[in-house]
Amino acid sequence: MKSFSNNLLLILALLITLSMTIFYFSPSILSGGKILNGNFNNGSMTQSNIEIERVIVQNGDTLWNLARRYYGTKTDLREVIYEIKEINNMNNSDIRPGQQIKIPIE
Repeated sequence: MKSFSNNLLLILALLITLSMTIFYFSPSILSGGKILNGNFNNGSMTQSNIEIERVIVQNGDTLWNLARRYYGTKTDLREVIYEIKEINNMNNSDIRPGQQIKIPIE
């Protein structure tokens, strides 16, 4: 009887471990390995369908203005700014004239 309960506990522990592993990795698995802003990627900006345009920042430019210039109103500019910051390894939204930054282009 003790052997049966030990086996049952082992199976239960394995099922819990498997469930936790699937839960942890499921966003990455279900989205083809791509996650955008911590959410499932809906295909709007993925690594496979974007091009990069290099832009020299001009006097008065902001990330918001650059995002609006390249995307207009067809997407959430907050997501575009997030992507610009990610691609350029930026910790904040500060840019300065003469700086070269990469803009993702769909």
